[in-house]
Amino acid sequence: MAEKLDLAIEAYDALPCALRTFEINGLDADANDFGYSGDDDPENAEEYGCGDHCFHAELSKAASAMKKYDLTLEQFVEVCEKLEDVLRVGVCGWCV
Repeated sequence: MAEKLDLAIEAYDALPCALRTFEINGLDADANDFGYSGDDDPENAEEYGCGDHCFHAELSKAASAMKKYDLTLEQFVEVCEKLEDVLRVGVCGWCV
């Protein structure tokens, strides 16, 4: 396992629910390997927007993500926390 986590995560300015950059230890990464992203409150969203867009980590994906990206469980959790922070968009109408 990698001793130090080299993590780069950046969302697009004009589409804050999508990642412009997501790399782990030099590898291009996929947020779906760590959980899912979606609207938690679609009833309060504008048409083609989100009422509360968030990322939700899934511990069930830990084993495969740890193997794919050479992570420890602590590093997996750290990546998930960062994804939850970066992809916490809330109410958004950018897709309108």
